[in-house]
Amino acid sequence: MINFFKQLLSAYKLILFFIFIALSSVCFLYSMRLYSSVALFNPPKSLETITDNLMVSTLSTQSSTTSSSIYYFDIPIDDTNNSTGIIGVPNTQNNPIAFIFHDATTTDIHSYEGFLYLVEQLTNSGYLTISLDITSAFELSSNEPLHFRDLYNIFINQLQFLSNSISGNSHPYPINLTDKGDLSQVSLIGHGAGGLGAYALSLNSFENAEISSLLLITPQFIDTSLNLPIPTVPTGIILSQLDGEVRSLDGQRIFDNSNLSNELTAPISIVYLYGANHNYFNELLTQDDALKQTYVLPNSQRLSNSMQQDFLMNYASDFLNFYHSQLDINIGLDSALLSPNTLYSYPVLTSLMTPASLKIINPTNIDSETTNALGGETSTYNASISFLTESYMAPYDNAIGFQHPGLPEALGLIKLSWSVTSGTFTTAIPCNLMDISDYNSLSLWIALDPTDDLNKAYDSQSFVLQLKDSSKKVEQIILDGNSIALQKQAGELVTSNYQSQWSTFTPLSNIRIPLELFTQVDLTQIESLTIQFNQNNTGSIFIGDISLLR
Repeated sequence: MINFFKQLLSAYKLILFFIFIALSSVCFLYSMRLYSSVALFNPPKSLETITDNLMVSTLSTQSSTTSSSIYYFDIPIDDTNNSTGIIGVPNTQNNPIAFIFHDATTTDIHSYEGFLYLVEQLTNSGYLTISLDITSAFELSSNEPLHFRDLYNIFINQLQFLSNSISGNSHPYPINLTDKGDLSQVSLIGHGAGGLGAYALSLNSFENAEISSLLLITPQFIDTSLNLPIPTVPTGIILSQLDGEVRSLDGQRIFDNSNLSNELTAPISIVYLYGANHNYFNELLTQDDALKQTYVLPNSQRLSNSMQQDFLMNYASDFLNFYHSQLDINIGLDSALLSPNTLYSYPVLTSLMTPASLKIINPTNIDSETTNALGGETSTYNASISFLTESYMAPYDNAIGFQHPGLPEALGLIKLSWSVTSGTFTTAIPCNLMDISDYNSLSLWIALDPTDDLNKAYDSQSFVLQLKDSSKKVEQIILDGNSIALQKQAGELVTSNYQSQWSTFTPLSNIRIPLELFTQVDLTQIESLTIQFNQNNTGSIFIGDISLLR
C-alpha cells in the first residue's frame, strides 16, 4: 500500500512538472508574442487582411437628386461683353455651388462645353454647377497666357448674377434660381491653365461668396519657380501620368510646398492617375497628348477618353461630397483610412497631408541622417542612410536618376539601402512626444528607387514596420508590393549631357497605416519606430517624410 502511494505521488509530481513546463511555454510564447521582433513568434500584420471598413471604396456616391435642369446661358455684361456658360440646377433648394474652369486651347472651340458631362454629374449629385467660358482671360501669345485680372472680373460678374438670382432680385439665367444656391459653399474646379485660375481665385476673399474647396485637374503654372502660397481651403490635385501638355506635372509643386509648410490650415491631397493624359478630361479635346512624351506606354496601359471622364465624374462628385457632406468613403481623403491603390478600378498613387500633423522624419539637411524632426536619435544596422536632394537643376541634384514630379528645386530625401536581410532603420521618439494616441494614422511618403541595382531583381519592395512602446512591447506590420507605392515604375534610365534620369516620374506617395491597427502596444508610450529590411535580400527606397496624421 505504501509503494502504491509513493507511485501515485511520483505520478502527480510528473504531471505537475509537465503542467509547469506547459504553462512556462505558454508564458514564454505569449511574452515572445508581445516583445519579440522575430516574425516566427510575433508575426507582422498584413494590410491586405484588415477589416472592410478600412479598405478603399471603389464606387462613387450616386446622385442624390432625382432630376435636374441643364441650360446654356449668354448674359450681357456691357455693350460688348457677355458671360457665357452652362448651368446645371438641381431640383432641391440651397444647393452648394461648383464652378468649372476649362483649359486654354489653340483651337477655336467652346472648351467650356467639353465639361457638359461633369456639369450633369455634379448637378445630379446636388450641386448648382456652372461650366464658365473664360476664353477671354487667355492670351496664348503672351508670356502670361492667363490674365488673372480678367478671370477675376469674369468670376465676380458671375457671382453677382448668382447672388441676384438666388435672392430673387433678378433672373438673368434661363431658369429661376430663387433659393437654389448657397454662396457660402462655393467649390472651384479647374483644368490646366483653368486650374491655375481656380487656385489663384481661391486665395482671394469675396464679399458675397465663400470658397469652400478646390479641385485642380492637371493644373498648369506659368512659372514653377514661384513660391506658391499655401491653399487655405481643402484642396485636391489630379495629376496624369502621361500628361503631354504639362509635362512637369506642376500641381505636385503645390502639394510639396504645402506638405513642407508649417502654415497648413486645410487638408491637401493629390492623385497620380496611371495611364491618363492631359486632354481627355475635356470631351472636346481629342488629341492624345500622351504621344508627345518621350517614353510612350503601350495602348493597353493607357486610359481612353471615356475612362478619364468616368474617373473624373466619380472623383469630383466624391471629392465635393466628402468636404460638403462628410460622407464615409475612402478616396484617399480620410487620414484614418488606408491609402487606396485603386479608385473606381483605376490604379492610382495618392498622398494626403492634414493640419496639425506631426512629422517624425522630415529630411532637411545632413543632420537628418542621425536626428529626426522631433530631436530623437536615428540609427541603422546593416543598412545605409544618406541625405539627398532632388532637384531639376543638375548641379543641385544628388538623387541621381530619381525624377519626382513638379520640378522640385531642393526636395530633401532620406535614402535607405540594404544588401542583407538583417538591416534595420530605427528612429527614437522623445519622451515628451511618446503619446501618439490622438493621431489617426502613420504615413510614409515613400518611393522605390528604380535606378538602383539593389532593386534590379525585384518589381517591388517589401519590409516590416515596427512600433515599440516603453514597456518594450512590439507590434509589426508588413508593407509590400500590394501597396502600389512600393512597386517599380515603368520606364528606363535615360542619360543626357546634363544628368541621368528615369524616363518616367517616380512620385513620392503615401503608405498610410491607421493607428487602430496597433492593438498590442501602448500608443500613449511609443518610444521608437523601426523598419526591418528582412523580406528581400537587397533594396533601396527614398523617404520624403514619415508623419503622424490627424
